[in-house]
Amino acid sequence: MPRLLVLRHAQSVWNAGGLFQGWSDAPLSELGEAQAKRAGRALATVGVRPGLVACSDLARARRTAKVLAAEAGYDKPLLVDVGLREQDLGDWNGLTRAEVEARWPAELAERRRSRLVDVPGGESAAEFVERCLAALGNVGAALCRSGEEVAVAVTHGGVVVALEQALGVGQEGMRHPNLSGWWLEVRGPGGLVDMVAAEHVELASAGVENTARSL
Repeated sequence: MPRLLVLRHAQSVWNAGGLFQGWSDAPLSELGEAQAKRAGRALATVGVRPGLVACSDLARARRTAKVLAAEAGYDKPLLVDVGLREQDLGDWNGLTRAEVEARWPAELAERRRSRLVDVPGGESAAEFVERCLAALGNVGAALCRSGEEVAVAVTHGGVVVALEQALGVGQEGMRHPNLSGWWLEVRGPGGLVDMVAAEHVELASAGVENTARSL
């Protein structure tokens, strides 16, 4: 059965600075570069060689995908899809958590509970969920058409939350660190409705041994 690994990108410089970034195009930090390499090597170590690698068009996701793919032995073009972008965070972009909390305490409290919220000046939660789940469905369909066994989609924390909510696997306050996400079983070319969550993974924090067990 085809499998799709959906991952949040590695650490960006704005992650390191504690800033909300949304559609802002921050690059990976030095630690993020190392995280992406480590994740790709961990996949290769346990025999996971992707036949398809997709990513958001934002720099932090594209660079993560490129580095991870190279380490995992993938040498084909990336499938870049703007639909895999993070939620547009509008007025929150570039602000710290303290700054957001001072102006939008209720919305930030909901987000900390791993719930998607409408963001002032940005993208509504409903529009975001529809957009990113359709994009993940397209990746699943492309995997099925390709005849490959494994695909990796490098995306963003909000996309992982939307996926968890759609599949009923999210929990209030669940952590979404860099390079965490889900293995999915893809059960048909119809998209997300044919995907089933199989295993939660955190590739940046787990050693190779732990990663092997989680796969």
